[in-house]
Amino acid sequence: MHDYDARLLVYAQLATICQSRGQLAPRDRFLVLAGMAALQAGLPALAERCRELILQHNPHHLLHRFRGFQVAATTVDFQAFVRQLDRNHPYERAEHLLLGLGGVPVPANLPPGETPGDYASRLLGSSISSR
Repeated sequence: MHDYDARLLVYAQLATICQSRGQLAPRDRFLVLAGMAALQAGLPALAERCRELILQHNPHHLLHRFRGFQVAATTVDFQAFVRQLDRNHPYERAEHLLLGLGGVPVPANLPPGETPGDYASRLLGSSISSR
């Protein structure tokens, strides 16, 4: 499993947990980080799902200025925003947080044939909905 796959899984799971607790601001931060990991994993549709979820909750989020997550990721402003999020929520700390919340950072128990992207899509497609 690649590093970006692990990042995608951790941040998607944290976003799901935050959603279930009604913590939408942290959820949105984790969705941005999951979206970036999805782009690195070659999953632009999943990054767009992250953007869609963020804008459902916060239509004035920085992402609203861009046609898509992929476009945002190429801009200086958004890259600076992501660097700040990454400093505040580095992967190692996020992984530790997920473990503390009872999550599994890298599911060794993925169903046969399911990729990390499939798992993250399932999490973000069914577990997270707009309020």
